[in-house]
Amino acid sequence: MAPKKKTKYSFQFTRRIRTNAFGWHGTSTASKAIKDAIRELKTVAKFDPLASAEGAVVLIERMWKALQHVDSSSGSIGTAVDKGLDEAAAIFEKADLDPKTRQGYLERIWEAIQEEDIGYYDSLPDRWPQFCGDRETMARWADEFKEPTQSVLSDPTPGAYFRGTALCLSCLLALQRYDEIFEILAVERNLLFDTKRYGARALVQQGKLDEAIAYAKEGSSSVYSDPRIDAFCEQVLIDADQSERAYEEYGISSSERSTGLATFNAIKKKYPDIAPKRILEDLIAANPDNPGKYFAATRKAGFEDLALEIANSSRVDPKTLTRAAEQ
Repeated sequence: MAPKKKTKYSFQFTRRIRTNAFGWHGTSTASKAIKDAIRELKTVAKFDPLASAEGAVVLIERMWKALQHVDSSSGSIGTAVDKGLDEAAAIFEKADLDPKTRQGYLERIWEAIQEEDIGYYDSLPDRWPQFCGDRETMARWADEFKEPTQSVLSDPTPGAYFRGTALCLSCLLALQRYDEIFEILAVERNLLFDTKRYGARALVQQGKLDEAIAYAKEGSSSVYSDPRIDAFCEQVLIDADQSERAYEEYGISSSERSTGLATFNAIKKKYPDIAPKRILEDLIAANPDNPGKYFAATRKAGFEDLALEIANSSRVDPKTLTRAAEQ
């Protein structure tokens, strides 16, 4: 059977998503441009999946160059990029590409990952199995990157780094080659959780939940918890229908936000079966030096008695009290 030919299509998003297209205050317009590009890719995918796959690659090649001068401090543009990459990967995955064409696209995406130096594409290697599409392609990339991955992780030199590490480990994980993952991770120097999480995920996939949690937490500070590790452990338990344990052990530590109200809402969203008043009481108990942080949350949730108790026993921002009195 002859390989399917690529279809040429002139994508409109290339007019907006181009090098240095957006300035420092361009978060809103850039986010909209990404959404519009994804919308166009989805429309094309309905009648020409091969063209949409190529368009997804073009978007990945162009996106970081268009955004490199946008203010990323709020995290909004990073969220827009990550969602765009998710959508682009899904569009690419659905296209029935012949092996030669797929390999060419993968090499182009890998080149974009190496060129990008802001951090927008840090999650792309984790999606590599999705881009590969089949086990043979995954195995080829994993085997090619296995030696340099092992070499850099064994290197005691501070800052030793290889961009293909996550790509290699994510492919090995998808292939269920667990022994090789732990062989690579069995190094003397302490590994960042970004790397160790592949070992923890390998244990989860084998149904070894408690071992996965212990592995994730191994070597972490006993004084200060790492929100990323806590969030991982929490999700492991939630996925295993152990929500009560997840809440008690990690619900608060993994959900800290900039305001008490945002923290409360984050926990409430994850644990709809936990009584809101219990969540607020637990938050206050966990922050005895600053219970006033949750004054707005208690009022918003309708617990006036708890809000009054906080106001009488702790420091609450006078402006917050004034607004509460006026309502």
